[in-house]
Amino acid sequence: MNQTNHPGNMQERKHQFALAEIQGVAFDLFLEKGYDGTTVDEIAAGAGISRRTFFRYYETKEDVVMVALSQSGEFLESLISQRPADEPPLVAFQRAMRDFLSHYQAADPKAWRILDLIQSTPRLRARYLLERQSWMPQLTRVLSDRATSENNAEIAAITGLAILAFVYDRWQQNPDIDVGQAVIDAFETLQDLLGA
Repeated sequence: MNQTNHPGNMQERKHQFALAEIQGVAFDLFLEKGYDGTTVDEIAAGAGISRRTFFRYYETKEDVVMVALSQSGEFLESLISQRPADEPPLVAFQRAMRDFLSHYQAADPKAWRILDLIQSTPRLRARYLLERQSWMPQLTRVLSDRATSENNAEIAAITGLAILAFVYDRWQQNPDIDVGQAVIDAFETLQDLLGA
């Protein structure tokens, strides 16, 4: 039997499609009315589903944002794992981060506005910081194959996430910046600071 036509795969694709549809509607409403000004009922109505169906996919409206952030972390991890095996950890992180941010900048013109919404909503910002911190173990693991020690992998993950936060802040302040170039510039600044 063809793997792609397996009923389980079809069900998972439908689930992912529904998650993305609800997410899209929710983010549009958050940007239009503000996070606190948007209700679950409005998100459900916009997605053409019942309130009960909404809660089958998300426990709270906050989880809509958190699932999107978790998916972003998984995407960054996959980009790092696809980098050539001979790239040192920070080089792999830099190039994956450049592709990661450039993808979001090109694929979704609202991405920086969503980031701004998260940063300016205290509850979302707090959860975002925790979520980003939760990426550490996976990023350390994916970097450990190319690092000379577990410490090196962890330091690379911490450094990479700090630079990611820095570039996010720059993008939030100026949505027209080239985020890929901002990543390169930030890593070059790090090299200058180290005297490398």
